[in-house]
Formats: sequence, structure tokens, C-alpha cells
Amino acid sequence: MPDAGNRTRRGEGAAARIDGGGGFGRIGSLEICVQTSTPNPVIMDTPPAPIPDPVPAAATTTEVVVSEDKTVAIVSYLTLIGFIVAVVLHGNKKTKLGAYHLRQSLGLMITFIGLWIVNMILAFIPVIGWILIPIVWLGMFVLWLIGLINAAGGKMKPVPVLGDYYQKWFASTFE
Repeated sequence: MPDAGNRTRRGEGAAARIDGGGGFGRIGSLEICVQTSTPNPVIMDTPPAPIPDPVPAAATTTEVVVSEDKTVAIVSYLTLIGFIVAVVLHGNKKTKLGAYHLRQSLGLMITFIGLWIVNMILAFIPVIGWILIPIVWLGMFVLWLIGLINAAGGKMKPVPVLGDYYQKWFASTFE
């Protein structure tokens, strides 16, 4: 509510406050200084608020590159066919992340084949062999899952136990 010394005038959908001793009011985008002792009010134009800059193009292209790197890394862990597809994708655009996970995946596949042969032998050993077979496969599954999670996260982190050896053994592969 206006106090006794002030009056409020409304016009054209906007309100202007007129103080007894003068004051400022706003109509639309104009700021008005009104003094009751002067017959002509002083009108001051306020500049519009600055428009924020759009997102730089470099930020979006960086995400695309990381996405392409991750694609090769992730696909390399998905079966033998996925590994072959990842090798072809990596051949078109070589990246460090892709090469790293291709070496990790290749090492896991070779280890898988070696352990498959060992499990064939363990299958003929009663009780102890039958207990060890699921433990070996569970261990391989955990290593594969850790490699896949690292690839999805874009990390160049080796799988536990054998990952560092894979990087040494296949150092010049996929470069």
C-alpha cells in the first residue's frame, strides 16, 4: 500500500511509482526518474541483459572423440566377433585407449583358450578338478568384467594379475 506522501499511477499495463520528493520507477525496459518539482521527467534507457555465449564447439567434439575411443575399447571385449570389429574400427582411427583395450582383450582371449585346455585336463581329476573348474571360470569372468568396466569408463587400467604382462607382451600390437 502506498503511504500518505506517495501516489501510484497505472497506465498501459505498467505501474510507475511517483514519490512526493521524487524517485525512480520502471515502465517496461525504461527506468524513469520522476521529480514532482520538475515538469518534465528524465528518461534513462537501461541496456538489455547480456546474452550468454553458446556452448563452444570444441566441447562437443571432444565428447564425440571420447565416445569413439570408448566404442572401440568396449566392443573389443564382446566375443571374438566383437574383437574383430574393434580391430577394424581401430584401423580406421587409431587411438591410445582403443589400442590399450585391444591388447587387454587379446590377452584375455589367449588366457581363456589356455585355461580351457587346463580345464579339460582338470575335468578328469575327481573332486578337486570339479571344484577348481568353476573357480577358474569365475576368475576369468571377473577379469573380463573389470576390463569391460575400465573400457566403458575410458580408463587405461590393466586387468588384475595379468594386465601388465599383456601390455608388455603385445606392446607393438595395434599401434
